[in-house]
Amino acid sequence: MKLISEETVARVYYHIKPFMSRRLQLLIRGVVARQKRMLYRASWPIDPASGHHPPGFTGWPDGKRFAVVLTHDVDTARGVARCEQLMALERELGFRSSFNFVAHDYHLPAELRHKLAQEGFEVGLHGLEHNRKLYQSASTFAEQAVEINRYLKEWEIVGFRSPCVYHNFEWLHALNIEYEASAFDTDPFEPQSDALGTIFPVHQRRVPGREYVVLPYTLPQDFTMFILFRERDISIWKQKLRWIAEQGGVALLISHPDYMSFGAPPDFDEYSPGLYRDLLTHIESEYKGEYWHPLPRELASFWTSHVTERAGGNAGAALGIPAEKAAAALEPAGTGTAGRNGAAVGAAQPVGAFAPLPTAPGAVNGQDVRKLKAGGADHALGAQDDNE
Repeated sequence: MKLISEETVARVYYHIKPFMSRRLQLLIRGVVARQKRMLYRASWPIDPASGHHPPGFTGWPDGKRFAVVLTHDVDTARGVARCEQLMALERELGFRSSFNFVAHDYHLPAELRHKLAQEGFEVGLHGLEHNRKLYQSASTFAEQAVEINRYLKEWEIVGFRSPCVYHNFEWLHALNIEYEASAFDTDPFEPQSDALGTIFPVHQRRVPGREYVVLPYTLPQDFTMFILFRERDISIWKQKLRWIAEQGGVALLISHPDYMSFGAPPDFDEYSPGLYRDLLTHIESEYKGEYWHPLPRELASFWTSHVTERAGGNAGAALGIPAEKAAAALEPAGTGTAGRNGAAVGAAQPVGAFAPLPTAPGAVNGQDVRKLKAGGADHALGAQDDNE
């Protein structure tokens, strides 16, 4: 069941968006998100069916109970300016994380990338521009894949997260990545709201030689919590974290330095970084010694070398998801069954239907990406948007 014509609401919203103030945009999106929160209260923030252990998984390194992975999407220049403050906060509390940057939207000093790497953090790519264009059409994706791969090589990185967390698991085989982090266990507030239905990684290996691991985020995003819902504390994070720990899964968070008001009272589209500090302090005090804390690339490497190899050739095990979802995820895109949040599992969802993905000029490392297809679209007005 969906709200009345989500696609219609989205089309109207994006048509009038250029004429609205940022404050009005957030007000409208907050109203829509609160309606969806009621509609999906049985599966958000916790989907009880997403805690099944995948075949081949026998536990985390050193016998840890669960895993904690921290990631940040840096959507704007404002976020870039706050990265070092966020790094300092995490270092102080004994944590590390990955920072995903947009290649073309702002100036990213090479010194910042190098400092992150030198201090034990990770750098990932968050697309070329923070908008919906990457998945606008098959040819657009193929063309951008060439430039995305160039940045992956130049920055010497292995991780990618699509802008606005859109995703098409088949098209993404065209990227030279070890992991992709645009999916989620449950999040009905996203433009592409199909839920992966698991709090564990998923190994996508439909294209031999171009395999990658999907790392779903499993804790609600800070933007959803503190900007749309105006939550005043981290109760929802604590509730979801406790459940993930009980299931032995991965607690993976997306937060944004763009919205953290370091050194000043929060504006209408910001929140106090003290809330993020509260989360880290809670993790360390409540679960000290119980969690494995890898970077995303380390989690992907572990999953590939320890879980997928044990799973052997079983399709469901390779995907790392419950058996009932494995068949749907392996269907050709556009024919999959509906996900828990109502959209087709693994299908790309921007506006418009997709044709087979053509070979981009120069191809992608010689790979014939025409074999990578995508299905129809059902764009919804969601939490993450272009230029946030």
